[in-house]
Amino acid sequence: MIWPGRRVAGVVAAWCCTAALAVALAGASSGAGPNLARTEPVLTSAGGVPGAEFGAYEWNTSTWWPSAPAYAATLARLQALGVDTLYVDITEAVTLTQHRSSQLAPFLAGFAGLVSEADADGFRVDAVGGDPKWATTRPQGPAQLLAALARVEAQLPAGALDGVQFDVEPWGTSSWRRHAVADTEDWLRFVQTTVADWQRDGLTGSLGFTVPYWFDGATGGVPEVTFAGATSYPFQLSLGLLAPLPDTVLDVMAYRNTVTGSNGSEALFDTNLQAVVAAGSHTTLLFGQETGDVKPRSITFYGLGCAALQSAAAQIGSAFDGAAGYGGIAVDDVETLLSLCPA
Repeated sequence: MIWPGRRVAGVVAAWCCTAALAVALAGASSGAGPNLARTEPVLTSAGGVPGAEFGAYEWNTSTWWPSAPAYAATLARLQALGVDTLYVDITEAVTLTQHRSSQLAPFLAGFAGLVSEADADGFRVDAVGGDPKWATTRPQGPAQLLAALARVEAQLPAGALDGVQFDVEPWGTSSWRRHAVADTEDWLRFVQTTVADWQRDGLTGSLGFTVPYWFDGATGGVPEVTFAGATSYPFQLSLGLLAPLPDTVLDVMAYRNTVTGSNGSEALFDTNLQAVVAAGSHTTLLFGQETGDVKPRSITFYGLGCAALQSAAAQIGSAFDGAAGYGGIAVDDVETLLSLCPA
C-alpha cells in the first residue's frame, strides 16, 4: 500500500511504504467525472463478477477503537457504494504484545466487536498487519499477529473473520536498491514461515499478502532468486510457498488510473494472473487500486471523481469476468474512497 501517514489509535506513524521504487511509472489519465450520489453504488460484486469482492483498507484504528459501534455510519456509507469487504489494520496488536500492555485484551475484544458488527451488515472482514521490516529485521511480528488473531477467533463464531492479510513491503525501505536480492529472499522466507505458523496455530479462513505488480519480473524491477530449491521471481516462487494452504490471496498493487493500454492496470495485473494460471496455482488475486493523495498522479484516482473509479471498476470486472484466479478489487483506502465518493 501507499500511505501518506498511518494513524494508529489517533497517532500518526511516520513510516510510509511505496510499491514502485524500482520501476518507472507512467500513463496518467486526464479528465474527471462527476461525483455519484450515495444511492448509486460504485460497483456491484467488483464490476458485476459473481463472487468477486469489492474491498477497502481501513488503516485508521481510531475510527473503530475503542468504540466499534461508532463505525456503523462508515459501514452504511461503504455499503451504499457497493463495498462488501473490509481489510482492517490491527498492527497495533503487535505493539501492545511487545509492550506487554494491559490494553491488548480490550483492543482485541474491540476488533472482535467490529467484526461482529460488520458481519451482521453483510461484510467480510480480513485483519491486516504490516511493517516493512517484518520480513527483515523484525521477523517476530507476523507470529505475534497470528497469535493475536487466534485470540480474536476464539471470541467469534466460526467463519466470522474471513482471514488475514500481511502488507509487508521491504521494497519500500531505503535498503531495497542496495540489498534487493537479500531482501527478496527475506520476504520469501517470511511468507514460508507465516504459512507454517498459520498451520501450527490452526487458523482458518484466507491467508493473504500484498505484492507490487512487478514482483513477477515483468519490468525488471526485482531480481530472480533461488529459494527452496527453485529459481524464479518472487511472485512465482510465492505461489509454491502458498500451495499447502487451501485458501490464499495475493493483492496485486496494479496501481494506475488508466485501465487499458500497455501501461494500464489491466495489462499489469494480467501478467500476474497468467503466472498463476501457468503454475496451476489455486491462489486468488485481488486487483489493487489506489484512491489516496499520492504521487505520481498516474497511479491514483485521487481528485478524478467517483465516476472515474466506477468506470474503471466496470472495465476491470468486464475484462476478468470468468477468469480463473480473479478475486475482485481492493481499494486503498476507506478514508480516501469516501472522500472521492461523498454521500
